[in-house]
Amino acid sequence: MNKLNSTLFTLVTLTLMACGNGGGGSGHQAPIVVNPLQNGAGISSLTYEFKRNGCSTGIQRFQSKKDYCDGLLDDARNANCAREMRLEHYNRVCTGGPSTIGELSPMSTVRCTANGMDLKDRTFVDNINPFNPQRRQILTERFWGGRSAVTYDLMGTLVSNYGKSQISLQPSKGSMAAQSEITIGQNKNQERFSARTSMGGQLQLTVTNFDTEREMDVVCLTDKAFRKVNKDLSTVRCSFTMGSDTNPLRKEQILQWDQRKPLEREVYRNRDSEALIVRLIPPHHGAEAKIELEAIELDINKTIRAESGLNEGLSIGYRSQQSGTLMNFSCAPASK
Repeated sequence: MNKLNSTLFTLVTLTLMACGNGGGGSGHQAPIVVNPLQNGAGISSLTYEFKRNGCSTGIQRFQSKKDYCDGLLDDARNANCAREMRLEHYNRVCTGGPSTIGELSPMSTVRCTANGMDLKDRTFVDNINPFNPQRRQILTERFWGGRSAVTYDLMGTLVSNYGKSQISLQPSKGSMAAQSEITIGQNKNQERFSARTSMGGQLQLTVTNFDTEREMDVVCLTDKAFRKVNKDLSTVRCSFTMGSDTNPLRKEQILQWDQRKPLEREVYRNRDSEALIVRLIPPHHGAEAKIELEAIELDINKTIRAESGLNEGLSIGYRSQQSGTLMNFSCAPASK
């Protein structure tokens, strides 16, 4: 190895060690990750290798994302090495979002994945532990003709303690595009959470309930044929209602965005640490601009997070019969 290559190798190794160690001091050897999830030009398979404290998984190769994710959870395949690192990587690339939803089949209008997880089943790095069976996942795929409103069950209360989840599809009316809405009912349906957007893209709703120590995550992909023409995304109008039916607080805010850098704005906060946050995410690697809405610590112990394409707009809602809490939070391009 010549001097230049030796220097570059040393720099790369030190960088990986610093990143894996989180910059903190530790008595253990810093973890090293080699080629996590590569599948670019000239690479015919997905590969990874994790090393920690002298123990290596070896270079593992896979031909599909599903096999890649399954491989991360296979202790025998990985020689029982770097378990926490594999867990953290699994949670980052294999749960939620577009990585698990796949693509619509030719005869489907909507495809949903519903995940129920126990918060008690977390590691010290605050990740859900998929090695423990305290989780449930259900995949639902349906065809819809677009003429009348329908509702499909995704996860029922009879098969899970995480709550009942549904997807509702509403046909277009006039200039309004067809709508999709995910709802999650918990505590015998006395608490209802929802996320709504125009059809033609992906919608995700995550409800974290610290009272029951459970988390519910639903991701739905709908047919692009329902999508409306793109609008000007530089100006976004957000509005929210908080409080109760009898005495709600209502506000509206206009956000200006250059679409080149992420924008985060807290539009509401009260003394009990409840907060409403909007995040705008610019296009990246061919993906459209995204919007994320988050309602933090509703009724002290519940957090809602939802994401969709910005062009389709996004609304989230929460209603509790027990506490009387009402929350509706929506954002959409002002040109719509």
